[in-house]
Amino acid sequence: MGNFISDQLTKALNQKMQGIGQVDQLDIENDVIRATLILNGETEPLQLEVLGIRWATKDGKLNIYFESARASKVWMQGLINALTAKTGRCISVPDKFSLTPVKMLFRKA
Repeated sequence: MGNFISDQLTKALNQKMQGIGQVDQLDIENDVIRATLILNGETEPLQLEVLGIRWATKDGKLNIYFESARASKVWMQGLINALTAKTGRCISVPDKFSLTPVKMLFRKA
């Protein structure tokens, strides 16, 4: 199931990233996401890793928590650090039925 979701997520992200770059590889295993992005204007691929992913629902929202996130480029790591300080390492989205695969891939918090 993880490969199917990875493939579908890669396709969706590549549609959103038109003009910016593309997702070259996306792996989802246990509580870890690893991605390789080819970004326009960058000479080397960007490696991203998000560790310790969990989820919980509250007030109609799906909250996705993560322990840490790392990037291979200094500028992206700085952006990640700033965003995680602001969000508390949590991404919230409306809890819709279409997000059920996320719940199947990762453990509940």
